[in-house]
Amino acid sequence: MSILIVPGILERTLEELNLKLLRAIDFSEKVFVDVIDGKFVESETIGMDELMDTATELDLYVHLMTEEPINYLNQCKEIGAELVVGQVELMEDQVEFVNKGKRLGMKMGLALDLVTPVDFLEVEALSMVNTVLLMAVPAGFSEQEFDRKVLKKIEELRSAGFGELTTSGFKGDIFIDGGVNKETIGECIKAGANAFSVTSGIWNEDNPKKAYEELMKLGEQNEI
Repeated sequence: MSILIVPGILERTLEELNLKLLRAIDFSEKVFVDVIDGKFVESETIGMDELMDTATELDLYVHLMTEEPINYLNQCKEIGAELVVGQVELMEDQVEFVNKGKRLGMKMGLALDLVTPVDFLEVEALSMVNTVLLMAVPAGFSEQEFDRKVLKKIEELRSAGFGELTTSGFKGDIFIDGGVNKETIGECIKAGANAFSVTSGIWNEDNPKKAYEELMKLGEQNEI
């Protein structure tokens, strides 16, 4: 599968968000913006209301780390989100979340926190999406250390007969979010992941563009 690396943005202020959007244009066509409501985890980022006040030419992916992500889908549509991924832990109905987003014309995905087992995904909902995001750190904060427990979850999701969904496992994009860098990306790809939301692994480097390009090169070298 082709490798996809998307700069992640987890910020508390609109000013910082806009700064990173401008910088990302130099090396990426997409960004993954995290929206955390302070209920899913204690931390909190800029909200959807603030996102309504920004605009970008980049393809916008939104990661909803919120209570009832379905309540944010109309706003995601208004800001032009191409892909919306919702955490399932505080989601009442995974199928309805996916259905509503699709009715609004967006691509949809489901996300699992580090401690949430893969079988928490509902088979019907999983069959409707092409993206699953697995946290490799506890959700809510950047600059955390990669937890290799996620590697087993990748393998489970790709394994034959997972959830009786197919005879060959989940075939869509498996995003890894948290702790992705030059030392960990190869392990994730070997386990079966092909897509990465990278925050500190890009933005904490002196040259974010170079960091992005180096990760892409490593990804392609390890591509299965």
